[in-house]
Amino acid sequence: MKKILYIETALTGHHKIYFMTLAQAMQERYELHCVLPSELRETDFPVKIVSLSAEKKNFLAQWFSYLRWMRQIGKTIRDVKPDIVHFLYGDALYRYFGFGLGSLKKVKTVVTLHQIRRSRLRDFSVRHICRASDAVVVHTDFLRRSFPSLNLRVIDYPDFSVQTYVQREAKERLGIPQDAPLLLALGGTRRDKGLDLLLRALSTVKMPFFLLIAGEELDFKREQIEALTAGYRKNTFLFLHHFSQEEHLLYLAASDIVVLPYRKSFDGASGPLSEGVSNQKIIVGPEHGSLGELISEYHLGYSFETENVSSLAEAVGRALSEPFVFDSHYQSYREKVSVARFCRSYAELYQKLEEEERCK
Repeated sequence: MKKILYIETALTGHHKIYFMTLAQAMQERYELHCVLPSELRETDFPVKIVSLSAEKKNFLAQWFSYLRWMRQIGKTIRDVKPDIVHFLYGDALYRYFGFGLGSLKKVKTVVTLHQIRRSRLRDFSVRHICRASDAVVVHTDFLRRSFPSLNLRVIDYPDFSVQTYVQREAKERLGIPQDAPLLLALGGTRRDKGLDLLLRALSTVKMPFFLLIAGEELDFKREQIEALTAGYRKNTFLFLHHFSQEEHLLYLAASDIVVLPYRKSFDGASGPLSEGVSNQKIIVGPEHGSLGELISEYHLGYSFETENVSSLAEAVGRALSEPFVFDSHYQSYREKVSVARFCRSYAELYQKLEEEERCK
């Protein structure tokens, strides 16, 4: 049986479910091994625990942590002798320009890039990672077209949620009234996800609404959020913690509109967008990059001028007041983000790499 070595740098947010979904789909046809930052009880295949944790450290400490991580990966490859090595979060390689990937050339290497932030130095890093890998995956066609000279493969970011609640029941369980649409801001409160922009925009929205904010406190803390929502505090529901899968499903089911107030620094696939579409919610998101293109092409909702608070308020107002039709374009995107298609696409990629190896 062929072997795959999966490498992941975090098990928070969507990292864990991305890894688990893919691993569970592949374990019947491959012998699986993995390098993870911590133990995972749900797995029954070998786990090597190696943490890449260099945030908020100095430059030398970051590089030391990275080199130690790559050295441990190399040792694991020598011990396991996998046929394919898959870096599930290749974004972690950016600041190190994928240094060390070239030494893994004896094994087929796949790197998945979730976001690509543009600058001369970052573009150089992306190109180096691509040259040092056998296959590089991105989650939107916009990102693929951003680098026409590179052979990037698109696998749409799927919806990992399973619809188990009807909206009325979900709102009742969360204690949210039924008499106004519910806006959902889902995920950790990182600056690039623009929660502060949304909260400022909502202070000028006149239509009735409720707001549910769910995610870990990161860049924006509870005190800041409460201050920014003071004018509509009674209509705001805060769940600022690492939530369970059941809570995640409740938040999605209860919502009417998923709001993505992301800044320009965010360009890539969005889990809340995929989940919102799969649960047939209206999407409000920025007009730049991948998200803007998806919203426009597939008629997913309303877009706004990125980082423009007035434009964001106007888009939310339209979502609250205008009738919305979930048309054939919208439904086609729902089909694109199925988990079955996601797993099948990766299986086809692995098979292609195996065939290339046999043809050598």
